[in-house]
Amino acid sequence: MVHGALDAISVTTTAEATRNVTSGDALDVRGWILPPRAAANIVVGGRRRYPLTVGDPRPDVVAVLGDPEAQLCGYRAVIPTSDLESGRHDVALVAWDERGAEEVIAKRTIDVRVHRPTGFGNAVAAAVDYYIDEDGMSRTVGGPEITVRRGEVVTIRGWAADDQARVAARGVVAIVGEHAVPAVYGFDRPDVAATLRCEALRYCGFSASFPGSYVESAGTAFTISLLAGDGRGFVPTNLCLTLKAG
Repeated sequence: MVHGALDAISVTTTAEATRNVTSGDALDVRGWILPPRAAANIVVGGRRRYPLTVGDPRPDVVAVLGDPEAQLCGYRAVIPTSDLESGRHDVALVAWDERGAEEVIAKRTIDVRVHRPTGFGNAVAAAVDYYIDEDGMSRTVGGPEITVRRGEVVTIRGWAADDQARVAARGVVAIVGEHAVPAVYGFDRPDVAATLRCEALRYCGFSASFPGSYVESAGTAFTISLLAGDGRGFVPTNLCLTLKAG
């Protein structure tokens, strides 16, 4: 029998627990599961599945259950909310046995607000360096337009920095057409810090992944909004890249 819990859902950019989510946020889901090797996913709305990364120490669970196997039973999962419709969604820890029978181990709810954070104020600096396809092939982006494959996951890497306030940003959201896509932010970019002559902007690299189906054959705009570190909210960038489906 599988046991477990869903302890917390927080927004990755703030680490604050929440039930109210803006579309485009990435959520960090944490809990525990026993046995740690159990077949399980986080399931949102009964259909979208997200894998668990298991192995976080949970001495509290060991103390309560008296089971030494629980020492590394903590899990986490990251949920991008950009594809969720506005409204309430169930977030469940679901396990299944060798026959494929599923069981909901734990469940919480979140409320999603649709919002496309385009930002306000003067545009700050940003650039795209690479496009990486699903096979891991990396291509340098040397112009304002690139062709991607609609049938696979697209990864765009680059940087975005608030060269006006000259303070470190808290995160970024990629805008792909009408879709807000959460991006991993904070990669080391000493080259950018040197160019902008500001060491505070060094950790400004981003990586954004999204379905190629977001991209139209005629072209879809890709840009970045910056979650500023000085409390100004989202700030637009001067990046404007056109993606075309090939």
